[in-house]
Amino acid sequence: MFKAEDFRKRLQNLSQSQQSVQALSLWLLHNKKNASEAISIWNEEIEKAVPEKKTNLLYLANDALLNDAKSTSDITILFKESLPKVVKDALRTGHSKVMATIEKLIKIWEERKVFSASVVEDMRIAGKEVNLRNKPTFIKFQLQVLGNVEPSNATNEVGETATVTLQALEELLKTTMEAAEREQERYKEAINVPRELTSKDSLNTLRNKSHANLRMSAMQSARTKLEQVKSSLMALASQRASCVHDLQTYKGQVSASIDICRQQITECREQLKQAKNVKRAIVDHMASLPDPTPSQLDEKDPQFDALFGDELDLGIVEEEPGVKRQKKI
Repeated sequence: MFKAEDFRKRLQNLSQSQQSVQALSLWLLHNKKNASEAISIWNEEIEKAVPEKKTNLLYLANDALLNDAKSTSDITILFKESLPKVVKDALRTGHSKVMATIEKLIKIWEERKVFSASVVEDMRIAGKEVNLRNKPTFIKFQLQVLGNVEPSNATNEVGETATVTLQALEELLKTTMEAAEREQERYKEAINVPRELTSKDSLNTLRNKSHANLRMSAMQSARTKLEQVKSSLMALASQRASCVHDLQTYKGQVSASIDICRQQITECREQLKQAKNVKRAIVDHMASLPDPTPSQLDEKDPQFDALFGDELDLGIVEEEPGVKRQKKI
């Protein structure tokens, strides 16, 4: 006899062992007449379960789906209706064990044709989105302000809290656009429901109970397809919102780097202006200095030599009559 609280406790005590999963799966299949209540309780438990427990409950659903002798039973139908959303919600936890379990189950469902190719692809897209979120990608700007900022600190100047790279952003946008194209095709197909399934005025066209049952079956199929499309569109809307968020984050990162570059350009200009003034002063002062002796021509200042290396040329050149000065530094 099926009792709701008894089943709930069974779910809570379910372990990951094959014996535990198969025993509860068999018990569940023996209580098919209570499928609606049972799957409702399963949904409640998996939603609030910790990651480790979620994997156990997913294994239970998988075992029931694969071992149900009648693929049209309420157990199978209700599990297939619930799993796409449950899988996407579980993926959003980002838990590595949950993601690995789901990846394995999706492969099984694809091989056994438990779900259609479009539903399988939707679940895979949700997994890809989570993987992108978990990539340890950072934008690092190695900027030095006139040699006064150490490279190790330069990233802090920019703010090394950025978590969006251009490559990851491009990958996410590409995935989203591909999903959008697929969903539009599915939407057009699902939204064109025959009038007989959407209007009460068509009731007078029913000829007998058998005809009514056929229409009910068609209506259930249309409803299932619409629910799947709605769920996929909601996931797509969430994915697009993530893209918008990442674009805004990336824009903020680039804007921050631009502001720092502008500040550095201003400081470079100021330093160049000061260097130009000092250069003029040196030219004016050189007229009062004595000519170097032959032994002094090759002298170098260690301070400038260390700073500029081979770029420093201390040769003497005549530029104005009676004025001798060094070549450009």
